[in-house]
Amino acid sequence: MKRNAAVGLFTKPSIIKNPHPEDVVLQINTNQKIKEEYCMTLTKDKIIDNIYNQVGLSKNQSRRVVGSLLEIIKQTLAKEENLLISGFGKFIVKDKAARKGRNPQTKEDLKLRARKVVVFRTSGVLRKKINHKG
Repeated sequence: MKRNAAVGLFTKPSIIKNPHPEDVVLQINTNQKIKEEYCMTLTKDKIIDNIYNQVGLSKNQSRRVVGSLLEIIKQTLAKEENLLISGFGKFIVKDKAARKGRNPQTKEDLKLRARKVVVFRTSGVLRKKINHKG
């Protein structure tokens, strides 16, 4: 089941067509209205293809560039350093305190350990672009 945030109803999506191999079109029936949503994920392979097509590097060079960039990002975050990419956003490593939890199957109370999480905050430039104001 998928929650349709705009309407606040739980609806059952069904795939109705596949215009692009990685795209999925969902048909959701909300109050007798049919709504189509395109759900596309940008994958590592698509990024490599975009660099190959737009920059002119070979596929292997594009793959190495993307791999190197992701490795730098992973190493930076693993050292608990924040990562700022101007015009895009900031990845922040935050501490989460230990807290109480519950196993939903057994209803048993648990203590969840303290952990670190990565939070992403968009830049003002990207936020405006996402909201079609820029």
